[in-house]
Amino acid sequence: MKQALYMLTCVDETEAKVIAEELVNNRHAACVKTMPVRSTFRWEGKVQHTPEVLLLIESTVKAFELIDATVKKLHSYDQYVLNQVDIPRSNDGVYDWIKEDVA
Repeated sequence: MKQALYMLTCVDETEAKVIAEELVNNRHAACVKTMPVRSTFRWEGKVQHTPEVLLLIESTVKAFELIDATVKKLHSYDQYVLNQVDIPRSNDGVYDWIKEDVA
């Protein structure tokens, strides 16, 4: 099992909480951290500036499809961005904790 960190932005705290709880309750993630961010992006030909909530999802590489399916079901955006970053190394105990908490 290899660790991964997933990044996903949500429209607000309510949506972020629903997705985070679903991921942890279903054992697709060991932990989900949330933080407010401001995103600047081009959408439909215009530059947008939008407050969002960033989720940092601690999980495994193999969980991508499960996480994506959950996000697809609960996310409000027409096109969300779910990025996976593989984690080659963590401090002692983290690997075991994630391995135990992610089904």
